[in-house]
Parts: sequence; C-alpha cells; structure tokens
Amino acid sequence: MSNTMLLTTLYVQWILILLLSIGVITLFKKHLDIKLGMRHHGLEAGASFPIASVPALSENNRQIAIQQAQPTIFIMTAIGCGACSTLYPCLNRVAERNQNIHFVLMVMGEPQEVIELAARYALSIPVGVLTESMMESLETTIFPFAYAISTNHKVIAKGTINTEEHLQLLLDSDEFFELGQTA
Repeated sequence: MSNTMLLTTLYVQWILILLLSIGVITLFKKHLDIKLGMRHHGLEAGASFPIASVPALSENNRQIAIQQAQPTIFIMTAIGCGACSTLYPCLNRVAERNQNIHFVLMVMGEPQEVIELAARYALSIPVGVLTESMMESLETTIFPFAYAISTNHKVIAKGTINTEEHLQLLLDSDEFFELGQTA
C-alpha cells in the first residue's frame, strides 16, 4: 500500500512540474518582444500610404486597388531575390487564413518575369509590377518588405518579411490591431 501511495505522489509531482513548466514557457513567450527587422525603415507608422492603386498583370483587372473596406498587406519583392523566393510558397495559404485582409504582391522585374513567377507559384492574390518610382514614394529599396495599411490608407505596421512566420508576425503585431482599428 505504501508503494502505491509513493508512486501516486511521484506522478502528482511530475504532473505539477510539467504544468508549471508549460506555464513558465507560455509566460516567457508572451513577454518575448519579437519584432520584424527594418521596421524603422520606409514610411513612418501613421503616415498616409502614397499609392491608392497599382497596375495589375491581368487584362480583367487593370488596377489593383488598395482596399478601403479592409486592411491591406502590401508586399514588395524582386525577381532574383533569394529571400523573396522563400515567401512566395506561403502567400496563398496566409491569405486564405486571413480573408478579412486584402493582400497585394508587387514584384520588381520585367512584366513577363513577374507573370511567370505568379504562374510558377500559382498565386491567387493580386500581383503587379513594382516600379522604381513606386519604390521612391514608398521610401524603401529593401526586399522583401511589407506594409500593413489601414482602411483609411495609413501605415500601421511594416518590416522585412522573409518567411511565413515573419508575415504572421506582421499580422499579429500590436500596431496592426491597435492602429488598424483607430487609424
């Protein structure tokens, strides 16, 4: 009988240790301040986003509008950018999970190259050609870079996004939710 009681006590102790460990790890993760890289680069948070629409690649949709009905994630990449190529495979998946957000992908390159890239990754989000004049107005030459834009065309969050996790970090950022609701 004492062996059963000893085993029961040990099991209870291990369960308590496990639960305590999970609690500490969860608390640590919540307080870990992870931020996107280069978030001090480009347009200032709160600034008006200077582009209202961009030329689309398809004949059916001559312009890609930056939505006013929902926030927009404006992603900028370039043909030949190695870090950008890790981002393309996840874009449809992230857009599908976040249907309340409008995603726009702008790619620096020749139109035919951009069309081939969109076809290669079967991109379902709007894709357009990024020009040098757009880059100047967006005050960045870094790829891949993204802006989160509020419904009234204000920059609410930004940074480099090399992976799906970085993109999700942008979507989960405090700025995106707080400023997006009030900006």
